[in-house]
Amino acid sequence: MRPQVSLDEADVAIIGLPFDGTASNRPRARFGPRAIRSATLGIEDYSPYRNRDMARLDVYDAGDPELPFGDTAACLAMIREEYTRLSPKKIAALGGEHLVTWPIIRILYERYGDSLFVIQFDAHADLREHYLGVRECHATVMNLISGLIGRENTASVGVRSGTAEEWAVLRNHPRVYGGPSGRPLSTFGELGCGLLAGRKVYLTIDLDVFDPSAMPGTGTPEPGGMFFPEFIPLLQSLDGVDIVGADIVELAPDYDSSGISAALAGTVLREVLLLMAGKK
Repeated sequence: MRPQVSLDEADVAIIGLPFDGTASNRPRARFGPRAIRSATLGIEDYSPYRNRDMARLDVYDAGDPELPFGDTAACLAMIREEYTRLSPKKIAALGGEHLVTWPIIRILYERYGDSLFVIQFDAHADLREHYLGVRECHATVMNLISGLIGRENTASVGVRSGTAEEWAVLRNHPRVYGGPSGRPLSTFGELGCGLLAGRKVYLTIDLDVFDPSAMPGTGTPEPGGMFFPEFIPLLQSLDGVDIVGADIVELAPDYDSSGISAALAGTVLREVLLLMAGKK
């Protein structure tokens, strides 16, 4: 990767969102952004999957805002403020727990309206209306997003955990891929081939979509996940789609002393940045 450039010169921007204030199982995803950045130091800039090199991209890293832990509403407001400051650059956000996606989607929906489409990579449905009496939390984030942009403007990949009520919603959704009741992952390419033409697409990648044997460093590991060789073709099928932003969330590096989870997250970041930057 080239040395950091100014925001005005950047092809893409990165921001860390070290928030895990609603984590209900194993916290410490707040240390994810730092671990991902550190892991990228040992990852090649060149992607053999895309035949492209990160060294050709100009990247601006905004660092991590200092969030007021203990006040979720204040943290979400600050995330919104910091993300807005970087706009209209294409931004890759590093979590942090999955709730950090919510203020980002609100910003993008204000900008793009009904042309916005969200693709969720995740082990968990995250479709609860409330969790332990809380409306805004990691377990409700896709319910919040669906309520804002319409469930028909979302797709889910890899989901294999949820309540009976959440599964009832998923089974009636035509764009669920992978997991125990989704369509085969091989059909995911239909999105990029037609439905997403002319749309503004956001990718939210909860790292627990990967199998725990490859991604043990996450707060809520779930057996039966995908592996990197399955994930890469899904991204490749989105070539030519207008990816306006992405996040990579739920890395909790303290639960993986080997560092393989952070290395996987860093490689995902490389591939996502190259996808977002297009043909540069």
